Amino acid sequence: MERGDKAVRPDRAKGRWAPLDWARAFSRWFAARPLGERGGFVACVAAACLAFTLAGGAMAHIADRYDLFSKARARLALLFDRAPPNSDQIVAWRSIETSLEELQLAWVEISPHGAPALAAIAEVGDDIVFTSRLGRFGYETADNHIRPLDLHLPMNLDRLRASGLEDDPYFEIMTFRVTDLLSVETGPGRYDLYAAYQRFGEDCVKVVVSRIALEARDGGLHRSGAWSDVYVAHPCVPIDHNAAPRIAGYQGGGRLALLDRDTLLLSVGDFAFDGYTKPAAVSMDPESDLGKLLAISLSTGRARHFASGLRNPEGLLVAHDGRIWETEHGPQGGDELNLMRDGANYGWPIVTYGTQYTHPPLQWPANPTPGAHDGYVRPRFAFVPSIAISNLVEPDVREFPNWGRRLLVGSLSQQKLFVLAMDGDEVVYAEPIEIGARIRDMISLHDGRIALITDNGFLVFLRRDGGDAAPLHVDGLSSLSAPVPEEREPTTTALASVGSDAYVAHCQACHSLHGVARVGPPLNGLIGRRIGAAPGFSYSRALAEKREVWTPELLSSFLQDPQDRFPGTIMPPPHLTSHETHQIIDYLRAGQAQPQHEQQAVH
Repeated sequence: MERGDKAVRPDRAKGRWAPLDWARAFSRWFAARPLGERGGFVACVAAACLAFTLAGGAMAHIADRYDLFSKARARLALLFDRAPPNSDQIVAWRSIETSLEELQLAWVEISPHGAPALAAIAEVGDDIVFTSRLGRFGYETADNHIRPLDLHLPMNLDRLRASGLEDDPYFEIMTFRVTDLLSVETGPGRYDLYAAYQRFGEDCVKVVVSRIALEARDGGLHRSGAWSDVYVAHPCVPIDHNAAPRIAGYQGGGRLALLDRDTLLLSVGDFAFDGYTKPAAVSMDPESDLGKLLAISLSTGRARHFASGLRNPEGLLVAHDGRIWETEHGPQGGDELNLMRDGANYGWPIVTYGTQYTHPPLQWPANPTPGAHDGYVRPRFAFVPSIAISNLVEPDVREFPNWGRRLLVGSLSQQKLFVLAMDGDEVVYAEPIEIGARIRDMISLHDGRIALITDNGFLVFLRRDGGDAAPLHVDGLSSLSAPVPEEREPTTTALASVGSDAYVAHCQACHSLHGVARVGPPLNGLIGRRIGAAPGFSYSRALAEKREVWTPELLSSFLQDPQDRFPGTIMPPPHLTSHETHQIIDYLRAGQAQPQHEQQAVH
């Protein structure tokens, strides 16, 4: 068909105009207008286009600034309680180079229903069992199917709910949790699964180890019987209703390792009862299990103190040569790698390489020689600054031949793995490997690979780079159970839960929410407070001389780049995504309530 009138006659015959007709009609109309009218029309069209562009940009900025799309998805997920759309995953391997090994990592998402937190993993036969913070279990099979596991730890959540503590912002329910899993084969296809966790008691919290039998049959894992207590540490840690936090669950340790066929090791933290933060230096008390490494007899159920003087033992490993390694959160600048010996005392809370959580740093009050570890068994290595150390493994030289005589240590705040090169009992160097997520737990698998879990809900496989590897096809994520309410929303909304997770992940180690200065100033009542005005904290001049008030917008720009907003501040870059920044700000705004004496001091 030719161009011109013939091209539009069929539409005209039907009583419709084609786009070409409209263009020609407008062209004739526009050409007949006076020059002034044509100029005015063009200006109006240009102004309208500019207005639409600016409005669209503003809406996009607002949507990004307040993360409206993610919040809308979160609300819809809560409304309909649906699994995420990526229930089936194609997971590619990505490569990382280190000084001696080329590695590949595969990230498998284990975070349905908007509850990302994973607490611990264990290898049971060919499967990897994982649990959430409050004991929702699942496992991934060797052929990458994710399945639920019908286990329910006796954590006494019903009693906790009835106590009213859930509504107490200083209870910090996010630190009430499962701390470790350990699997022991008892026969062909039969296993004992041990879990270390915190159980709510009569206005107190107990550290408990329980055991349940599992069977591998019918193509899956199945429980046989019910949980039974192996050991309950004493004393039951009291809830302090006159102080914050009510209980320092984040300082509870709780790692497991099998020393021999009859001896189970359990590390227990001091729950901040160090004689300074809270009264009573329990780590030195022979009558208390707190701040100890316990050796538990599986045949009798009795326990003894294998080692004492511990603060927050977050990692525990019995190496192939029988040596026992422990990683421990110290105070500021005091994270440790310890070689554990029967009957040894490691000195907490009397000695530490760390300092108080203050600025400028102050020596630990009980330590006679600042920055020393005199008079007690010293660590084999200390991380300065602290890395928020987590669990550790011994790499299998079948998979990682260049990592002989090394330990692999995880980090929470640094979001890295550290390869520790050993010379006997000493560390020669620590090589960081960027992971980009908080590493909560880590195990060495029977085939030599390493599996770890992250606080943002991923199961990560680490192997030697053997060339191009086929992606993992993972399915079954939607089969996992939905989170219990305390996992999804520790305050009143799921959005506050996400903000709480982000705060715990990035802020809690340095800032409190109850008016006490740590490494940084307290953050309760921050929004609306004058910059540099929290009592009891020594600010840098970059903040102390300001007269502005913290607003959500100002705080957002500060968290994205502290030096750009206030040059000279000592606040290190928190390395937050825009999403995490807004989550933390929303969380702080939601928790502005504080004790009256703190409000008066601040204002």
